Amino acid sequence: MSITIDVLKIDVRISKKIFRNFALFDAFCRQKKWVSPVLFAGIFFAFSLISYFARFQNDQAILLTSVLLSVGIVLPCVYFFSYLLSIKAQADRMKLDKPRHAYSLSADSDGLEITMAKETQHVAWEQIYAVYRRKNCTYLYVSPGQAFLLPHEQITDGAETLWTLLRNVVPVSHLHGDARK
Repeated sequence: MSITIDVLKIDVRISKKIFRNFALFDAFCRQKKWVSPVLFAGIFFAFSLISYFARFQNDQAILLTSVLLSVGIVLPCVYFFSYLLSIKAQADRMKLDKPRHAYSLSADSDGLEITMAKETQHVAWEQIYAVYRRKNCTYLYVSPGQAFLLPHEQITDGAETLWTLLRNVVPVSHLHGDARK
């Protein structure tokens, strides 16, 4: 596909907030890692209801109900809380207290060229795994495990220019969401 486009350049600076928003999106929206803890809590809640209704037949049923309900609530909460702490720890290790330059991205009709420190990566448009447009940032996945964050306020030509470009060059099945709400 040969489309003539102007070169779009973005110097990306990542902050703690941008990183946290991406990590939460990637884990809970894209990978749906919330399903297992919610399912776990639901199962324990169902068993606690069964135990509660058996309270007239067994004196220990209320104790079992309390234990099942507690485990069903506490463990998923610990899972989510520990995930949030791990995001914070990772952001601290990356020294993201102040926004820092992560990479430069330039897009043209051939694809993307991403420059990180001493490494340059070229990605053809056909190789784009997925693109997710969120309220303040666009996440450009070049593989299931590698994404480039493009904060909208850092795009000099504007986020709409980026999205128009992506709609013209990335297969439509790889574009996800116009979540500006």
